[in-house]
Amino acid sequence: MATSLKQLVRAATVYTKQSPDRGNGIFAVHDIAPKSEVLFVARPLMVALDTSQLQTRCYYCYSSPGDHSLPLDITKSRTLKTCSGCKVAKFCSQKCQTRAWSEYHRLECKLYGRLHPRILPSTVRAIVRLLKQHKAHLLLHSEWDQLLALESHQGDLLNAGGQRCQEIFIMMKGIKSYCGTDHSEETILRLACVLLINSFTLTNPTFDSLGLILHPTPALLNHSCDPNVFVRFDIPPVGAQEDFPPYGNISFIALRPIAKDEELTLSYIDTTFPFDKRQEELKDRYFFTCNCSLCSRGRHSTRDSFHPFINVVAPGPLQPATPAIIAETGDQAEQLLIGLQSQSGLEHTQIDSIKYIMHRLAQTRGWPLHRYPYPQLRQQLLLGLLDSKRYSEAFLHSAAFVRAIHPVLYEQEYHPTRLVQMFTFWNLCHLCLESGLLKERESDNIQLDPQMLMSLSCVLIDDTYRILNEGVRSNGKLENMVDEALQNVTKEGDFWNEYQQKMAETRETALSWIDGQVRALFRNEGVSRGIIDWAFKPRG
Repeated sequence: MATSLKQLVRAATVYTKQSPDRGNGIFAVHDIAPKSEVLFVARPLMVALDTSQLQTRCYYCYSSPGDHSLPLDITKSRTLKTCSGCKVAKFCSQKCQTRAWSEYHRLECKLYGRLHPRILPSTVRAIVRLLKQHKAHLLLHSEWDQLLALESHQGDLLNAGGQRCQEIFIMMKGIKSYCGTDHSEETILRLACVLLINSFTLTNPTFDSLGLILHPTPALLNHSCDPNVFVRFDIPPVGAQEDFPPYGNISFIALRPIAKDEELTLSYIDTTFPFDKRQEELKDRYFFTCNCSLCSRGRHSTRDSFHPFINVVAPGPLQPATPAIIAETGDQAEQLLIGLQSQSGLEHTQIDSIKYIMHRLAQTRGWPLHRYPYPQLRQQLLLGLLDSKRYSEAFLHSAAFVRAIHPVLYEQEYHPTRLVQMFTFWNLCHLCLESGLLKERESDNIQLDPQMLMSLSCVLIDDTYRILNEGVRSNGKLENMVDEALQNVTKEGDFWNEYQQKMAETRETALSWIDGQVRALFRNEGVSRGIIDWAFKPRG
């Protein structure tokens, strides 16, 4: 008789149904309001931290000692305790270590210790743990069967050949060797393909990648480039805090109103990609052609548009480039972006290169600020500036997202990407304010008005708190961080009180000031006035 691990799945608002052209899908039992939870899984079947995260995160609850603080706060972290057996896993408490040992670590500890200092990749660790748990009768038979029944595209992956196919076979052979398992190579191969096709990227509240995560039920959600749900991993199970860790759960939240019997859809890729880029990525990674409501419009959407002045082809210093030059510049920008993404963590070494190619995009006088790969490059630049502690400059680029770029790309004010960037913007505002009050010299030599920063700080944290609490409120780590930030701002006294008394006036003044700063940033990048004006156009 199998003894399964303690688990919690809330799925009362959805049901599973098969459709002729999309396979299994998940549908709404009744009408669902925006921001409502539609599906929740605590302790998913398969979780593995990225190798880079093993040194800084608890192996059981996936939190780090500094998680309670604000994202950009510099705090002295408590020390994680390393497992004496394997020298790989670290734990934040004796309770987490005991639970991990009981549930899975006792099955893998000796293997990791034998391989140390070599550490297996996250995908291999995920499958090794799963196989050992299955052999030890720690998994529900139904969930094991559901996992193996997921779409694997095994034939497509193997027929495609190339490096990915070779990596799958190497992974399968390695797992078979490491595990000493009696599971067949065919089973291991299928699990590897299921993982590649169906796993989610485990992220923290600010969308930094932590690892991979998979459970059979949420894996049934089909894709749409115009999705009606989004996923979070920082929301704890209600009323079960003692039995389940607060982190590493899978929560699906409604992005907009969902009607009874409407299919729930999630985007597998970056929805800000233009049509051709989306189609290419979905075909290459997931082996299907998307016909969602956004893709049915083809290249006639905001994500694909260039500035209308592009139709003027006469070259000159104040005229748009030709379509051929625009396309060539876009290709160069994309190649730089691909290189940056393949070397995560080194963005600070490429700040000048990123600025140069962004200037090239601006010089075309036809490339909107929101069109791929412009925003993605700006995000890489923001990361590089943060790593270089150039907070004032990072503040301006974060403002560019909040005030001009994200409102074009994401309709909902409560869209998670907009909220996270807004909170990052507030953090940077606070850091710049503290630096100014302490008379610290910024490395980027950008001078910002302390009075305006104080006003803006009040506006931003008030807006972020309001958006999170309007309608249905989730109670995840992001909400907790915003609550704490608001409390800290209100304790500052006079300035918050003044803001409360003159809220409308303060908002107008602060937002007008920051919009002026962002416009100046764009002008310095060489962006044309027409594109700047369009970016700040009021939206419904």
